[in-house]
Amino acid sequence: MDNAGGNGGPDKYENGQPASFDDYFNKRCLPDIQQITTEYGDLALVWFDTPGGIEKKYVDKLVEVVHHNQPKALVSGRVGHGQGDYSTLGDMEVPKKNVDGLWESVDVTNDSWGYAWYDNNWKTPKQILINTLSTVARGGNYMLNIGLGPRGEILPQPREALFSSGRWIKAYPQIIYQGGRSPWGHAVFWGDAITRGNTLSLLVYNWPSTGKLFVPGLDNKINSVKLLKGKMANSLRYTVHSGFIEIDIPVAAPEKLVSVIELDLDSPAKASAIFSVDPQQQTTLDALFAEVRGAEKTDEHWMEKFGEWKHVDRIKGWSADSKVIWKVNVIKPGYYQVYLNYTGEGRYVWKTENTEQIVQNQQNSSNVYQWYPFGWIHFSKPGDYEITVSLIEGNAGKASLTGIKLEPVCF
Repeated sequence: MDNAGGNGGPDKYENGQPASFDDYFNKRCLPDIQQITTEYGDLALVWFDTPGGIEKKYVDKLVEVVHHNQPKALVSGRVGHGQGDYSTLGDMEVPKKNVDGLWESVDVTNDSWGYAWYDNNWKTPKQILINTLSTVARGGNYMLNIGLGPRGEILPQPREALFSSGRWIKAYPQIIYQGGRSPWGHAVFWGDAITRGNTLSLLVYNWPSTGKLFVPGLDNKINSVKLLKGKMANSLRYTVHSGFIEIDIPVAAPEKLVSVIELDLDSPAKASAIFSVDPQQQTTLDALFAEVRGAEKTDEHWMEKFGEWKHVDRIKGWSADSKVIWKVNVIKPGYYQVYLNYTGEGRYVWKTENTEQIVQNQQNSSNVYQWYPFGWIHFSKPGDYEITVSLIEGNAGKASLTGIKLEPVCF
C-alpha cells in the first residue's frame, strides 16, 4: 500500500502502523517527482493538480525539485499556494473578459477527464476551435486533454475533430501563435478578435447572412479591410459611422468553422469596452459586466456529472431596492426581444427598463439556469443607453440572475 497516508489512501500500512501524509509525501510522491524530472530528458512543463489540503511546505518542496532538476521547465499553477510559474483557471473555464499575466485554460474533448464508456458528448471541431481562439483572445494558453480509449488509443470522434480544427490552425497560424488580446476586453456578438501589431483579426463565429458585419467602438483609422481564405485575401468595402464600422461581406461564410476578416490599422487596435447591441443577431450581456446595486455579484461553479464543470457569474441576494445596470451602445434603433437567464423557486416578476420604456412580466423558474422571454423593448435612436433589471415579485432569496439577452425584432 504505497499510497498509504495520501488523499484517499489508507491511513495505516499493511503491518498496522499508522501512515501520515508526511510518510506518503516522502516515500511515494517526492521519489516519483524525482524520477520524472531526471529520467525522461528535458521537460517543458510539469503539470500538478494539487494542492487539495496539503501544506505549503510540501508544495515548496515539489517546486524546488522540479526547478533544480529541470531549470527550463514550467510548474503549473495548480501546484498550489501561489507557487506555480503561471496560473491555471478552473476546469473547462474560458474566461469572459481579458486576464492579465501568464495563465491557461484547461479543457477536454468531451465531458470526462479520461475514458468513460458512456460519454459520447464530444466537442465539435468548431467548439474546440472557438474555445482555443477565445482563450487566446483573452490573453491565455489553451490546454486540451484527450481522454484515450480503453486500449490507449485516440478514439475516432476526437481524432477527426482535432484534425479538422488543426487544419484551420495550419491555415491561420498567425492567429494562434502571434495573436494578442482583444482590444474590447471581451467577446463581441459575432465572435471575437485577435491583435497583432497594427493588425486586428476579426474571428467571426456566427456569420451574418445579411451581407453586413457591424464592428463596434473601434478608435482607429482603417487602412484596409480584407477577407481571408487561407493565404488568399480579398478586399472588402466598408463604411465608418459614428461609433461603429459597417463591412460589406459575402452572404456565405468562406470557412465552415471560423472566418477571418483582417483590418489593417494606423496603430495598435483600441476599442471601447462598452457592449454594443447588434442590429442583426442576439447580444448577450453577462452578469460579470453589470453594475450591481443592493445585491451581490458572485461566481458559481458546479459539476453536472463527475468531471463536467460549469461556471457562471451571477447576481443573488435580491431585495426591493436591488438594481442591475448594463451600459450599452445601440447601433440601430428598433424593437428588441428581452430574455433573462435565471434560476429560482416559483414565479417571478422582473422589470427591464431603459430611458424610454419599461418591460415588466411574470415567468416561472427552474432549479437550472435557462432563458425566459419577457417582451419587447424599444430604442428610438442610436447611442448610449443604460439597461436596468430589477426584481419586483418572487422568492428573492432563491433568485439568481446570470444575464440579459437582446434579440432584434425583424419586420
